[in-house]
Parts: sequence; C-alpha cells; structure tokens
Amino acid sequence: MKKLSSIFATAILLSAILISCGNEKNAGSESKDSTEKAAKADDIAKEEISEKKSTLIKLKGDHKLNSISGFMGANTMVDYSIENGKWTASGSSNMGGMREGYDIDLTKDDLKKLQTMKIVVSDDLSVSLYYNNKEYFKAPFKEDGLSYSLKKSPKEYSSHMSENLKANSTFIDDYLYFYAKDNFKETELENLDIVGVLADAVVIKYNTKTNEFEMSLFYSACCDNSIYLFK
Repeated sequence: MKKLSSIFATAILLSAILISCGNEKNAGSESKDSTEKAAKADDIAKEEISEKKSTLIKLKGDHKLNSISGFMGANTMVDYSIENGKWTASGSSNMGGMREGYDIDLTKDDLKKLQTMKIVVSDDLSVSLYYNNKEYFKAPFKEDGLSYSLKKSPKEYSSHMSENLKANSTFIDDYLYFYAKDNFKETELENLDIVGVLADAVVIKYNTKTNEFEMSLFYSACCDNSIYLFK
C-alpha cells in the first residue's frame, strides 16, 4: 500500500509540473504575440505619418529660385528663367489680335531678388520663403496639416490650389501643401513681387512629380498672378 501511495503521489507531482510548464509556455507565447502585435501597430502608425516627414527630410536645405511665369491683365504674359547661368526675361502682349514679344531689361534690384529668393526646409522641417536673408513666410511642420489662413473658399482660387484644400490637408493629387493665405495688404507683397503683378494672396506647395517648390502670388479678385518655381 505504501508503495502504491508513493507511485500515485509521484504521478500527481509530475502532472502538476507538466501543467505548470505548459501554462508558462502558453503565457510566454501570449506575451510574445502581444509584443509582436504592438510592434506591428507601431510600424503601421509610423508608416501612416511618415510620408510627409520623410519627404521633407529629403528636401532639407536651400532651394533656389529657378524660373517665374506671370500673367497681367487679360493678355500680357512674362517669363523669367536662367540661361547659361544668367537670368533673362521676356514678355508678350496681344496687340490688335497679334501676340507680340518683347525683351525685359533686368535692374540690379530685380537681379538681387532673383538671386537671393529661396525656399528653405530647416532641420525642424519648417518651410520658409527667404529674400535677401529675410524670412517672409514660414510654415511650421505639421504632420496633419498646413499653415492655412484663407478667408475665402479654395473653390474661388481653383487655378492656384485644389478645391478640396482644408486646414488639415497634406498631399492632394501631385502636391504637398505648406502655406495658403489671402487677404494680404498689397503693400505687404510689393517687395517680393518681381514681375509686376498685383497680389494679395499666397500659396506655397511642393510638386512631387517635378520635384519643385511652387509659390503662387495672385490677386484674389481677378486675373493677375505669378508662379515662382524653386529647385
């Protein structure tokens, strides 16, 4: 009897050990699964917020003005570009049903603006417009939006921005938006204007297809506008 009791007790002890080991293994497996799921969730979250940030990280630094196109009134167009390392400018107007071209003489002040105007992406991923080492517009980094100060609906400015633009917009179609503001006093933008257009509104965005920053200066009530491209 004593021998049977000893064998029975030993069997119970072994069963208890095996059950304990199984529970520990299951607990360890559950803990590992939870850790892996948490890591995957973090990776997904990083992917969801990283597109804008990763784009800007690649763009950190100075982006110099490369060209300008402007439209004044109903029929006048101007173009500024760099040819053989030098800035040149020309225009055209519709005269009596015929479009006639003309050269534009660039002054020292014009050249200073053309040579010093730039878009800067800082280490903190803010995006700013500079001219002659002075900062004019700044869009602090926002993961889920832009610097948005429009009084009117974007639908009224459809030639300069997406009609779907909102304060929490980032990428829309081929563009990443940073800055949109209207209702400027005309005198606030006079110093920036190079091509001679009336302007009281500004939009700054990045074209992901051409890899260029674009700044639009335009008159919200009508027709005058200019597009500045930075590379």
